Amino acid sequence: MNNYIGEAITHKAFGKGTIKNIEGDKVVLDFNGTEKTFKFPDAFETFIKFDDAGKQTEVTALVEEKKKQKSEEAAKLAKEREEQMLQAQQAKKDKRNTRVIPHKEILTKGDTFTTHKDALNECFGFQYEHFQPAFKVVDDKFSVWFPSIARRVQGEYVSTETSNGWINVLSENDTVITEKNEDGTKNTERDPKYDLDRYVFAKFDGENYRFIGVYRPEHADRPWETGYKYKLVGTKVNLRTMEIL
Repeated sequence: MNNYIGEAITHKAFGKGTIKNIEGDKVVLDFNGTEKTFKFPDAFETFIKFDDAGKQTEVTALVEEKKKQKSEEAAKLAKEREEQMLQAQQAKKDKRNTRVIPHKEILTKGDTFTTHKDALNECFGFQYEHFQPAFKVVDDKFSVWFPSIARRVQGEYVSTETSNGWINVLSENDTVITEKNEDGTKNTERDPKYDLDRYVFAKFDGENYRFIGVYRPEHADRPWETGYKYKLVGTKVNLRTMEIL
């Protein structure tokens, strides 16, 4: 940039001056013995103009090139950040879907857990940080169910606030669970995944989730009329082999 040294310029506020030195992205201007430092070539876009029109055209091109580079760098950085975020999300997803040997070896009726996540991680080796759904398919072989057990009010069973209209009735001897929704249309919408054996962690009023056993769907011609039924097949499980004891 030595070809700009000594060139006459005009500053909007300080008036006439000359270029004394340019080093890196700094330009030193001399206004009648008073020196001022500005960013180069940025300041030549608005505050400073060369008296020589040709020089001003050159520095304007430098300004545009610098703006282009900054824009490209910002776009590159944004892309890198997006890729890092996607990689982190994928790593988190991979971790959740990767099962490890569960902490718990034997699952027995009466074992309690504070959250869905706790039961899934401790008993089945998942690595969830959070898990809200009430139903989870495991390896397409069996499922885990967290039903809120219906309350009996004035002789009738009613759904709980957290059951989304599902009335889950547990028989007195805990051998059968009947599932039916207050919204009749939901009772006929069944996916094959709902026909898997269910490891049931029931939610009772004021309690944590309590394991009550493994239940198997009972197939009927018109189950939506009386509710879907699940029969108890075991209350103790070896979580290493998944053998019902």
